[in-house]
Amino acid sequence: EPPGAHPVGSRSASRSTSGVGSWSERLEHIQWGPDAFVEDKGMMFVGRLNYAGTKSCKKLGRLHDIECYFKPLSECRDVRQQKFHEYKEPNVRNNRCVAARLQGRCSNVNSYLAAKIPQRYMTQGNFWWRSAMLRYVFQLNEGTMKSIALEKLKVKIGFKHPIIGLHVRHGDACHTTTRRGTCAGLKKYLPHLRTMATRYKTKRVYLATDDEKVLAEARNNTEFQFVLSDTSRKLLESTEQIEYRKDLWDGSSSKGDSITLSTIQDLLLLAETDYLVLQLLSNLSRMALELAAGAKKQLPPFISLDGPWCPHWRMCEERFNKY
Repeated sequence: EPPGAHPVGSRSASRSTSGVGSWSERLEHIQWGPDAFVEDKGMMFVGRLNYAGTKSCKKLGRLHDIECYFKPLSECRDVRQQKFHEYKEPNVRNNRCVAARLQGRCSNVNSYLAAKIPQRYMTQGNFWWRSAMLRYVFQLNEGTMKSIALEKLKVKIGFKHPIIGLHVRHGDACHTTTRRGTCAGLKKYLPHLRTMATRYKTKRVYLATDDEKVLAEARNNTEFQFVLSDTSRKLLESTEQIEYRKDLWDGSSSKGDSITLSTIQDLLLLAETDYLVLQLLSNLSRMALELAAGAKKQLPPFISLDGPWCPHWRMCEERFNKY
């Protein structure tokens, strides 16, 4: 639990947001968490989440509803349902600034700055605050927990401590972002794994990646003991950004469900590892580090290959980090 009580029905809704990118949207909640806390209001998500556009979510009556996978953020159930049904998706093809554009926040990152932390917690710092808020927001519902069956999975794949967590993000980062053309194979990460292995006396590595080729490299590697899930990454092989693939998110396919669940699985397992090798320009890496710190109540040893931790994706690049 983060500081403060769970929002209750007597408090009004603080913010809503539209849904496009799954993990970017979870971070949007963290942006507004301090606002809600300071204003003594509950949080709720009434926008549409592409990653909940699956056949199973439709069957549950939760099509494009984030509560298909996560617990409600407040007890304002009636208000939330009303706002969810009233919400109209904006006609904007933008996976990062659509909610911000509606709220006039596309270039305004004030909510992410340390100055937004409530005064009595300010000495703890921005990372502590955001990891506490994320731990509060990132609560899976019973159905998701049952589908993932994390403890059974750990036994099946040999997930044991001590263990290093490695995140290799490729996917759309390789062809649609400023990093296009710079994605490298597993070889790039081995020196950093060796550093961790030497210092902490373990060669066991949990690998979270969206690239089937990186998985193949790991299976052929004899230097480390790679712990791998058996989820296929072939669904992620596309030149189109994953959130725009209508075949996955129109309520007719079960394939998107495996993508969402495997991503949640990777986040939870990375957060459980003892040491981390990450790419902190990635939302998933940042969330894994924050979840790990929130659960362990301390910052775990980590290496980032592409930049420092930052509270907002626009603040990870120096050109946006001037305020």
